[in-house]
Amino acid sequence: MNTSDSASRSNAYWLASLFVAVSMIAAVLAVPAPASPQESTKVEEPQSHAEAVETPTLVEPFAGATPRASGGPDVFGYEFVDSAEAGGPVFTAADISTTGALVATGDDVTGPVVLGAPFRFYGTVYTTLHPTTNGMISTASDSAPDFSNDCTLPATPSTGTGARIYPLHDDYFSDVYYQYFATSPVANPNGLSMGASVFQWDAEHWGTEDGIRDFTFWAVLFDNDDMVYQVGAGNTETGSGSTTGIQNTSATDALTVACNTSDSVPDNYAVWVTTNPTNCTLTDGISNGSFETGDFSGWCIDSGAPGAPHSVVATGSPNSFGFPTAAPTDGGFLARHGNYINSGPSLVTLRQQVSIPTGVAVADLTFDYRGAWDFTVGAPPPTMDVKFDVVVEPPGGGTPLATTNLLTSDFAVSQTVLDAGQASASVDLLAYAGSSVVVNLQLTIPEPAVGPVQMDVDNAKLDIKFPDTVGLVDISQGKWYLTNSSGVVTSFFYGNPGDLPISGDWDGNGTSTPGLYRQSDGFFYARNSNSVGVADDECFAGDPSDIPIVGDWDGDGDDNLGIYRPSEQMFYLFTITCTGSPMGAAQISLGFGNPGDKPVAGDWDGDGIDEIGLHRESTGLFYWRNSLDTGVADGSIIYGDPNDRFVAGDWGVVDVVGTPAIFRPSDLTFYFRHTLTQGNADSSFLFPGSGTGWLPVAGKFGLG
Repeated sequence: MNTSDSASRSNAYWLASLFVAVSMIAAVLAVPAPASPQESTKVEEPQSHAEAVETPTLVEPFAGATPRASGGPDVFGYEFVDSAEAGGPVFTAADISTTGALVATGDDVTGPVVLGAPFRFYGTVYTTLHPTTNGMISTASDSAPDFSNDCTLPATPSTGTGARIYPLHDDYFSDVYYQYFATSPVANPNGLSMGASVFQWDAEHWGTEDGIRDFTFWAVLFDNDDMVYQVGAGNTETGSGSTTGIQNTSATDALTVACNTSDSVPDNYAVWVTTNPTNCTLTDGISNGSFETGDFSGWCIDSGAPGAPHSVVATGSPNSFGFPTAAPTDGGFLARHGNYINSGPSLVTLRQQVSIPTGVAVADLTFDYRGAWDFTVGAPPPTMDVKFDVVVEPPGGGTPLATTNLLTSDFAVSQTVLDAGQASASVDLLAYAGSSVVVNLQLTIPEPAVGPVQMDVDNAKLDIKFPDTVGLVDISQGKWYLTNSSGVVTSFFYGNPGDLPISGDWDGNGTSTPGLYRQSDGFFYARNSNSVGVADDECFAGDPSDIPIVGDWDGDGDDNLGIYRPSEQMFYLFTITCTGSPMGAAQISLGFGNPGDKPVAGDWDGDGIDEIGLHRESTGLFYWRNSLDTGVADGSIIYGDPNDRFVAGDWGVVDVVGTPAIFRPSDLTFYFRHTLTQGNADSSFLFPGSGTGWLPVAGKFGLG
């Protein structure tokens, strides 16, 4: 019933009297009586207010909340998804009229129900609930009659108190049944089999009653505190005068699914209300992976229920049962879920959505975790294992794409593991390149009675690595040609004829961009984007005829300039940023090499710091050092032919180890070696339209 109905019903007595008076006058004057209304009027005994006759409701004038296929969260965290959405509930008729207990019947009646299993609602655990014949359930016993549906939520109820569960709140004549199932006949969309309390209304709208119930609807309250509402066929109002949703005790927090809106509740409709539906809206990218905000910002969580909820705890935070105190692996906070006792079955989840770019060579979800459990406390012996998995899900929910088990309790071996130890996970997501997926760190509590469990999570990251790609620079006109991982070329002008091209990640953003070294005056010019424009930074470093070299000499994530002085066979490397003034003395200097050899840099040992090497064009000899100090070569190989032009990068097997490539002017082709070993090329790339005098560059250019 819409919000005007309470006033209509309270004034019904006067309208009925007027109707009788008019009828009497009409009879005296032999005037035909007025036509009967479309809905019958009936005098009833008043209950908790001056109730007399309900006037017919011919039109529902109030348009309430617009129906949505999913929505929320409210302040507490409840959200919903309906049967129109992927991952939503599937309507399943579950008739209990012959097997369940009749707990209320008639008009404006309520009946207490002792639940078969406790149910937590807005943080409070209830063992008794109070369904009414008017299509709602209250946590308080004073809820009847409340025939005027509450819309929009939150709303102060017309009568009674308590938190409210509204599968289809309206004014009905109905029969209400209750039955508890150890295994629910209606599936929880989270995929777990579990028990449920099932409430069923066989109803007919007030004013049209003829003793024949017109339609059926249900509220299914699962043991993990999820709810599924279901509405069968035959509800002629289709939501135009009813409310579907939930509300807390103080009427300050609520979740509206639909109210007073036609076609918002169609035939055979279902809606899932939970603290974390599978279509939880997330933006791409791992954010707040170390929980340093002190909360779950960026995450979609479901603590399961009952039991201790997810929490973000600081270093040293204690726990019970002899479990470890909090020991974050990155920063001062971690995420903890702990101390389940007699609280399953349930899924405890932490979710984020990630986008895996096209062309990546590495896409790993990494994080640290630590588990503990004791099944000898407060519960019967287990019959199934608790599991901690990484579940890869499609955005919006649906069948999981992949599941990786990280930890299984293995109760048959030991029921008590007070500390499973700090561990690190790495889950390969490369198969999803070019798409987005949801990563779900999921703890499964498989059965109703389980002893305490603790799981800590920290330092979650998405490790994305693109292979280095190559480019060529036409130094006769200062034009750059850079490739992406698909071989597509981007070109732009930067520099003057004769400038020596180099590329590096000057600002530490993960993208290599152009640099120029002008041998005539020793000036270096860096640009922070792969586009035409002027230098973003410039500085003086070196002498005429020095050769530029670029690397991350201190492992801080950005590249810096270096020079090689052939006349001395000396490297001068800078760990400071080029800032527009003379660079001064180099922070690192070392002697290495022979006259005529040309310098190259790369991380030859994968330690995160670039080292130096030299290439002898006359023979193809490449030799290198694994540390930035004077000494003999740590390794050498022959690769390429005389006059090939040498570059180094991380390609093929992308493992942060630099390996060689050469550009052969005679056939305009790059030849790549994927390991730092002697051998033939592992792959090659014909650079279309290039010239024989062009010079090669390499890096992660961020071009896709």
